Amino acid sequence: MTVKTPTWTRCIAVVAALTLRGTGIAATAQAASADGQYRADRAAAGPVDLRNSIAAAAAAGKRFAVVWEQSGCSYCREMETAYFPNPRIGGWIYRHFAIVTLDLHGSRAITDFDGSVHPESALARKYAVHLTPTIQFFPKDPKDVAGRSGPDIEVARMPGLLEAKDFLAMFQWVADGHGEDFGTFSRRQAEAGGNSP
Repeated sequence: MTVKTPTWTRCIAVVAALTLRGTGIAATAQAASADGQYRADRAAAGPVDLRNSIAAAAAAGKRFAVVWEQSGCSYCREMETAYFPNPRIGGWIYRHFAIVTLDLHGSRAITDFDGSVHPESALARKYAVHLTPTIQFFPKDPKDVAGRSGPDIEVARMPGLLEAKDFLAMFQWVADGHGEDFGTFSRRQAEAGGNSP
């Protein structure tokens, strides 16, 4: 399993792959928003209350995750234009997860699980999010995060963009009730030959 690192060759390959027909990937090319990000509709324009978001996810029988992105992030663009629109990947994820997208350098008011309110950029620092994309996975039960805050309440974290099969596998792993750090997940994926659990 590999975490992708920026290279011009990789960026060119991604653009070429998205323009080819018959690849078997149902990707929807999305235009960048005014801030240069390729967020899907799940990115709310106004203030976000994480307490309400996780409660709504639980009420719908879904897990809750936060996706951190930033303007100019080529891997965020790949995730938004190739992974999430793909019915095999995004289709499965959206059936099992409610996702809120936040901007690493943003200024929207976000109410944290403990009730404190921060601009997105300050919340990113509070949760030690330093790179994008980063995906935080939270407990299934909102009671497990009530009044708490910080990275210790996450059940798992995806630091960076994984290859498509591993990206989906990590969401599946969390949905199946496995909460563990990325290093443990990576070792298990390597032992399984990179196959989905």
